[in-house]
Amino acid sequence: SVIKADKKTTDKEETRKENIAEIVVEEEDKNEPQQTPRKRINLPKLEEYVLSKFIDNKDLRKHSFIEDAQILMPQKEIDPISDFNPVFDGYVETENYEMFIEIKLRNSPLVMFRERLYVMLSKLYYYRQAKKTNAYLNLILVDRPIENERVFGNYETKMIAEFEPAIRLGLLKIEYI
Repeated sequence: SVIKADKKTTDKEETRKENIAEIVVEEEDKNEPQQTPRKRINLPKLEEYVLSKFIDNKDLRKHSFIEDAQILMPQKEIDPISDFNPVFDGYVETENYEMFIEIKLRNSPLVMFRERLYVMLSKLYYYRQAKKTNAYLNLILVDRPIENERVFGNYETKMIAEFEPAIRLGLLKIEYI
């Protein structure tokens, strides 16, 4: 089954996201020096907002929804390699599928996210096999308004190409907001 992650785990996840937000701002400042300092991104608030809008726009509130979700199964039964249990930004269960949701800034260092995405997809793959369900990860890449004119590096293209097998399997879907 899937549960809401405990407070200690979500606090650790928030700290990780804040560190990533700092890296994003530092990278932007290096690439585009400006006269006025850039505001630090409150990634947890942004993710909360995007998740809420996504759930409302897809009319998913009527289904079982969990924010900060983790898979609750003995990990040794699911994954023979690792006991690490990632926290997903959201989880929705309908009669036809189980959707795990992860939200990322489109300009965040996706190269740093690559390994985390691999682990998430690996866990979902094992979960899908153990439970014999249609479970997948819906990765939402967020464009901030100031970024509409920016050209994104080929990290995103490479990442999508690397995870093409997961996309073909229906294990990974990517949306842009």
